[in-house]
Amino acid sequence: MKNLRHSKFDLNSNERSFPSIPTDAESFKKVLLAVDKDRTSFGVQAYFRDRTPAAFSTNPMLWQALRNWLSSRISSIGGIAVSPWEWGLTGSATIGFSASPNKFGIPFGEHSDIDLFVVNGELFNAIFEEAKKFSIAADNQSRYLAARDTLAGQLRRGFLIDTKHIPSVDAYRISSIVHNEISIIVDKLNIEGYRVKRSHVRAYRDWAALATQLKLNLSQLREGLAASQNKA
Repeated sequence: MKNLRHSKFDLNSNERSFPSIPTDAESFKKVLLAVDKDRTSFGVQAYFRDRTPAAFSTNPMLWQALRNWLSSRISSIGGIAVSPWEWGLTGSATIGFSASPNKFGIPFGEHSDIDLFVVNGELFNAIFEEAKKFSIAADNQSRYLAARDTLAGQLRRGFLIDTKHIPSVDAYRISSIVHNEISIIVDKLNIEGYRVKRSHVRAYRDWAALATQLKLNLSQLREGLAASQNKA
């Protein structure tokens, strides 16, 4: 049996080669009929419920397989029910290029990260409590100073936590599970031919929290681009 890190996602040959969102009835019919009956939900997600991120535009079913795999693993190992549709992407993987003011326009590619977010109240609460525990832990204060500073600000805001700032040790069980499963995702993507550097997860309390942060990000980007244009 292959190691999880060195095996592809569970897709048949037809699903693996699915095109981007069909623009005509005949193409859509072809796609729909090629989907295995027990994976119809993948098609619903890929073509109806939410649009496929740019990083997976040529293979929308792979994105759905990734979300399904990740949800299944964290639900079974962590004991917290997470739905595939609660996962999303931010950054260059979503729109195809970086939207960071200092990297604006750099295309998504092998040098890029896969920045995931998850919106699940129970998972967020578990990670939030581990972040609080880590922020006051007495061990390795100097080693984790920058991480603790960042988490302190996120804890004050109260609606998002970047799991990458929490160490993968037994004391922070849920965060460690997330770290491990995300690292497996990167290996599996590489096996699929999607070369990425690494992946991180930001947990949100609810969808309103996500909307608030995305609006802030776009506002900051707009201000940065406007300032750059004025200088030119």
